[in-house]
Amino acid sequence: NETEKPVFTSLKHLLPADIHSFDDIWRIHEVPEGIVFQSYDYLFVYKNDKIEVIKPQNQFHFSFKVNEQLIIHERGIGSFELKNNGLEKMSYEGENADLDISAILETQNKELLICTPGDGIFVLQNGKLKKWDTPVNKLVQQSKIYCASSIAGNYYAFGTILNGLIISDSEGNVIQTLNSNNGIQNNTILSLFVDSNE
Repeated sequence: NETEKPVFTSLKHLLPADIHSFDDIWRIHEVPEGIVFQSYDYLFVYKNDKIEVIKPQNQFHFSFKVNEQLIIHERGIGSFELKNNGLEKMSYEGENADLDISAILETQNKELLICTPGDGIFVLQNGKLKKWDTPVNKLVQQSKIYCASSIAGNYYAFGTILNGLIISDSEGNVIQTLNSNNGIQNNTILSLFVDSNE
């Protein structure tokens, strides 16, 4: 508005009548399909003053914006892409449906790095998942990845539960580790954000 102060606007009146309550909103993404609010029980897609509701087969875990695409994970079922206001299952799923995904990054070659807290990092190539056989993967597998982000200059930042922040180059070589031994207060990194100035 003209005062440049935030103004709260409720969207609740746009929800279907049968949705009275829901759990916390865990992620919010802006994608071509609209603004997506993700809870464990619903995806709310807001566009043109309307809200479309998408329900999971069981329960959504986390969602990830990769380039302009939204990927949603359901534990024990698989990962889905948001397309045409519906969910389309990703082709690599099957034996890997039980992976607990904590982050997804896109490589320079347009492949996906699938980050998991317990099993490390996988690379999705031609519809197949394989371990990302790199020095950083060995380190983050021990440290339990919780979040990750691409940063300027073809680097990746991995926030971990046990070992702070680990930075690698695009080839997976460890560039730097920041933890309670060398400058940060806590070894648990729960979120990463790259500002517009990078």
